Amino acid sequence: MSVGKIKEFDMSEGNWRAYGDRMEMYFKANAVKEELKLPILIASMGDAAYELLSDLASPKKPSALEYELVMEMMLNHLDPKPSLLAERYRFRQRRQEPSEKVQEYVAGLKKLARFFSQDPCYGWVVLVLQATVAYRASVTSSAQKATIDVDLASHPKETPPLSPTIDGSSAFNTSTY
Repeated sequence: MSVGKIKEFDMSEGNWRAYGDRMEMYFKANAVKEELKLPILIASMGDAAYELLSDLASPKKPSALEYELVMEMMLNHLDPKPSLLAERYRFRQRRQEPSEKVQEYVAGLKKLARFFSQDPCYGWVVLVLQATVAYRASVTSSAQKATIDVDLASHPKETPPLSPTIDGSSAFNTSTY
């Protein structure tokens, strides 16, 4: 009995990298032998993906190739390596939307930074991410503190005295409350 199922790869909306990862997990969960990986992949990839693979493998038949080669060929065709300059530009242009949570913003930055691991400026990207997280956290905590201060000011009976005066009495005139 097999664990899980693999859908056909959708050429119009699919992400080959994610499909390949799911195939690997399927093979691992079902203890699929190496020699069966390619036939299972070909049988489950769908007509459009198989036609593309046939074109990429020409003049050989896809069944004559190795599984790893097929995965690499499809990945290079369907998910080519992006331009480092273009990705740097997208990273630098990323701004937090007003309705976007800090966690979502940082996740978006990390997604944009995934191409920089081989970049000599990778350390810079990490520093920007860390600084952004620290800045957003400080802004968030300042905003929360301001909200608490406003809440306390709207309930004067519950507001603690600001600080003692020189003679030790409270700075608030508590007789008016």
